[in-house]
Amino acid sequence: MSTVVDTRRVPQRGTRYPARMMQRACELREAEWPVRRVSELLAREFSVRAPHATTIRRWTEPGFAEQQNREGKERGVLKWLQNNPPRPHKVSALRATVLMVKMRERGLSWRAITIVAELWWASTLTQDQVQDRVEVAMQETEAPA
Repeated sequence: MSTVVDTRRVPQRGTRYPARMMQRACELREAEWPVRRVSELLAREFSVRAPHATTIRRWTEPGFAEQQNREGKERGVLKWLQNNPPRPHKVSALRATVLMVKMRERGLSWRAITIVAELWWASTLTQDQVQDRVEVAMQETEAPA
């Protein structure tokens, strides 16, 4: 028994175009044809659905595909970070110390740094422990090599 698929309802993912079409797009773009006109002309010449302007740019502009891929990865990372915010217990002690030093350099009080550490990193350090840790770290960075 065969299954009949209504192709009008199946989303199209990645139309394949012949290599000759890609080559023709490159020739037209080298002749300084606008991307939209190239798309229309290719659809008529090859009797296929007109390729999107972005597709033509990926074929004809050096570096455009790599730039799009890079931007897509960046968008993916940002989306992942939005859905998976950093958790307080995931911050290492070294990173927390570096951030506490930066807060102190910006003028935060020891009490304020202790509160931030408690809220953001689930730190159980006392105010004196925070002060000791930050002062030691600051002395280590100031010491001549």
